[in-house]
Amino acid sequence: MELEVRPVLRPYEAVVIVHPDATEDEQKQIFRKNKEIIESFKGSVNHLDTWGRRNLANSIKKQKRALFFHSTFMAEPTAVAELERVLRINERVLRF
Repeated sequence: MELEVRPVLRPYEAVVIVHPDATEDEQKQIFRKNKEIIESFKGSVNHLDTWGRRNLANSIKKQKRALFFHSTFMAEPTAVAELERVLRINERVLRF
């Protein structure tokens, strides 16, 4: 009898804060890329919610307002490291 090795998928939750001047296409591109990364690690995106443009408690990169997005997903722990790397590179992402 052979044992099947399946990846360990864990639930994750992320809030991404995007530059307020980001166009709708730029926003979609960010989350399309995130979804591709998660799926490449055999994960799945459960939910993506737009919280809209809100005031920041403390300014980030001289911005007082930003767009907030909340998402939940299932992924391997290695997927999170890759997501962080990609989000750090993107200039439109203020925080995550």
